[in-house]
Amino acid sequence: MRFLVDAQLPRRLAAWLSETGFDTVHTLDLPFGNRTPDTLINDVSTDELGFRGFFSFAKEAL
Repeated sequence: MRFLVDAQLPRRLAAWLSETGFDTVHTLDLPFGNRTPDTLINDVSTDELGFRGFFSFAKEAL
């Protein structure tokens, strides 16, 4: 199982998930860190990381 941990959650959660064997990325590890736009996070999650069934709700889309 793979996890993308968003900015509002602590980096230690991503570290803990990784230590327990899950493939995990925190938004701080993305090129723009926590300033990464939601649309780019969605692209990264589906294209680069291969996450399927991941939904990103960007406020621009509301």
